[in-house]
Amino acid sequence: MDIIKNYVRNNSQTLFKNVDTINNVVFDNRGFFFSKEAEIVYNQIKDLPHLYVAWTESREGFYYVGKSFQNGGRWKRSHAYHLGTLAHHLLDTIRYDDQNHQHWIDNWMQIETLNLGNNEHFIQLHQEVKICFIPFKLYSGQGFNTLDKNEIRPINKKIEEDLIKSYLADGLKLLNVQNNRNVKFSKEKRKITDIPKTSIKTNKVVNSLNNNNNNCFEFKVQQDESIAIIAGNIQNLPVGCCTIEIMNPLNGQNLYIQNNGNAIRTIRTLLRTVTEYFTAGDANGISKWQVVQNEMIQHNIEEITVRVCPIN
Repeated sequence: MDIIKNYVRNNSQTLFKNVDTINNVVFDNRGFFFSKEAEIVYNQIKDLPHLYVAWTESREGFYYVGKSFQNGGRWKRSHAYHLGTLAHHLLDTIRYDDQNHQHWIDNWMQIETLNLGNNEHFIQLHQEVKICFIPFKLYSGQGFNTLDKNEIRPINKKIEEDLIKSYLADGLKLLNVQNNRNVKFSKEKRKITDIPKTSIKTNKVVNSLNNNNNNCFEFKVQQDESIAIIAGNIQNLPVGCCTIEIMNPLNGQNLYIQNNGNAIRTIRTLLRTVTEYFTAGDANGISKWQVVQNEMIQHNIEEITVRVCPIN
């Protein structure tokens, strides 16, 4: 395994096409784009049996290990493949046959920076994501043209499993969620009942909703309650593009929770609900409603006011 892992470290390219900075990546309605360097390498190997590893330099790593033995590989800009499905999750255009990549988005991307344009869209990464395509001969010790399909596939599967186990033994987080249940995994279109219920009330009847002159909605959340659940119980709360302010009603100050010093959070994903926003994890994999609750407890804030304003 050390040979393969050293190959990954020394033969990786930036995964996504970027603009301005390496962490500001671009995609369209069909999917994300490879960086120029990754596309060159991929075009040489996409129709051949191979493994691939997508990863970051963070302490957790957030690695994804995969295998392929099909024409075009598994990084097509189409449904049910990685570059396409990531975009469809962000745009709420997923189909029944799409894989669930929400946990990739949670751990790789800053959803609050999503910027939707007419033809191209942009989002910032927590940090650079790299990709390595590993040739069959490196991990099998033999040429694939001497084997038939029934011999190649079990080799691919065995080495993929061994590589996953090796990365787990290194203490890294695997986005292959079936192999590492410690990685945050968000269900797309998740129901209110799917939200963790640790130390929160779930039976509150919302009766403090106010609609002001700016079409903004305000509601109260107490320390032992979840913003995600409270928001899910409110009818007609803005959906999609909107801003969210969290205020301490005692002093009128905003809470600057895990938001790069910006007091106003922004949802830029069409059809994304406030509940889904606060259910998703932050850069550390902690649900945003729990981050809010933790800061309330830390600063002894009994109640907050949440203001949601639609963006025209």
